[in-house]
Amino acid sequence: MSVLDCIQSKISKELNEKIKINIRDADVKCIQPNRAPTKHKSIRKMDETNRDASQCGRGVSQFMLDDLQLAAELGKTLLERNKELEIFLKEYKCKGDEQEREIVHLRKHINAMTEVNDSRLKVYEQLEVGIQDLERANQRLIIEKNSDKKQIKTF
Repeated sequence: MSVLDCIQSKISKELNEKIKINIRDADVKCIQPNRAPTKHKSIRKMDETNRDASQCGRGVSQFMLDDLQLAAELGKTLLERNKELEIFLKEYKCKGDEQEREIVHLRKHINAMTEVNDSRLKVYEQLEVGIQDLERANQRLIIEKNSDKKQIKTF
C-alpha cells in the first residue's frame, strides 16, 4: 500500500466518521423521550405547513447551513491533515536526500576499494610469476650443482 493510498484511506475514514457523527446528531434530535422516533423538526414543520413556503424555505436553508458547516469542518480537517502530510513529506525527503548522499559516498568507497583490490591482485600475479621464475632457476642451479659435484669426483 503506497503512502498516498494510506493518506486517502485515513482521510476517507475521518470524513466517514464526521458524517456518521452528524447523522447520529440529527437522529438524536429527531428522537423524543418516551416516544417513537419522529421526523426531524424542520421536516415535520415542512410536512405540517407544506403550503407555507417561508417555513419550507427556512428548513431547507437550515439544511444548507448545516451542510455548509460540515463542508467547512471537513475542509479545515483536510487542511490540517495536508499540513501534517507536508511535514512528513519534508522529513522523508530529507531522509531520502541523506540516504542518497550516503549511497554516493559508499559507491565512491566501493570504487576506491575495487581499485586497491585490483592493484593488489596485479602485484600478487607479478609475485607469482617471479616465484615461478625463481623456482625454475633454483631447479636449474640444483641440476648444475649435482653435475658439478659429479665432475669434481671424476677428477
